[in-house]
Amino acid sequence: MATPAMSVVVAGSRPSGPPTGLLHVLGPALQTGRIELLLATARDAGSPITPNTRVVKCRVGSTIPQMRLLGMRAARGGLVALTEDFCVPAPGWVEALIEAHRREGAAVVGGPVARRTGSAADWALTLIEYGRFFRGGPEGTVGDLPSINVAYDAAQLRAVLPADADGLFEVALHARLRAAGARFWRVPDAVMFDHSTTDVRRAAAAQFHHGRLYGGGRVQGHGLLTRLTRTALSPGIPAVLLSRIAREVGAAGQTPQLLRALPALSILLGAWSIGEAVGSILGEGPSGARWTGL
Repeated sequence: MATPAMSVVVAGSRPSGPPTGLLHVLGPALQTGRIELLLATARDAGSPITPNTRVVKCRVGSTIPQMRLLGMRAARGGLVALTEDFCVPAPGWVEALIEAHRREGAAVVGGPVARRTGSAADWALTLIEYGRFFRGGPEGTVGDLPSINVAYDAAQLRAVLPADADGLFEVALHARLRAAGARFWRVPDAVMFDHSTTDVRRAAAAQFHHGRLYGGGRVQGHGLLTRLTRTALSPGIPAVLLSRIAREVGAAGQTPQLLRALPALSILLGAWSIGEAVGSILGEGPSGARWTGL
């Protein structure tokens, strides 16, 4: 069996599975064996109906980082792309990433995130998670890339992952890659569309746990003074994050959607801030186990 140029790992256990649009875009490259598709999921996915597609079965309750890790370990391609089961790539996404990796030799390649439809709550969740990646711009080196639209040189990815890793957490992984001198290369044509749906209550709970996970990770190994300082600063987090989101989203021409989502977005930012404060003083707690993507 020929080695694919790229493995696409789709993590998630939503009952509906990946959107049909994802399979439509990837279909031609799957037919030719240019890529392989790995569905890393804890749901009963049945037998794949598309060629060069495998189901990577995860235990019930697996988190998104754990699914990513299992999918990555099963991947055979020299380039390993990660996304989730609410995403649909734009036409040309496959070749844009493969060609950029071939041409530039960067350890990490990826593109922007966009959204076309959805409720105010849907937009709020997209903006808080990926708003900083909305902005258009030229191809080139960037500081970071979104976790739902990123592809790694397989050898360099495996070189920095600890052998005993329990999951693939993009913040820690990207920090390790940067420390190893890796380049992050933005490919403007490799757009990923967010098709997620949510409600404010569920999204706020998720943001609390993400904030706690982030806050706990930042103070790991630090003393009480650092923990108290970060906790005291947490009330200012919503304003800081909102200003960043507004700047990037405005540059992408999506200010009307930002204004429409602002009430819901304010709630999510507040939930994140509270979570980060709790994590700063008490640590990550059980929040990591709540990141299941459901």
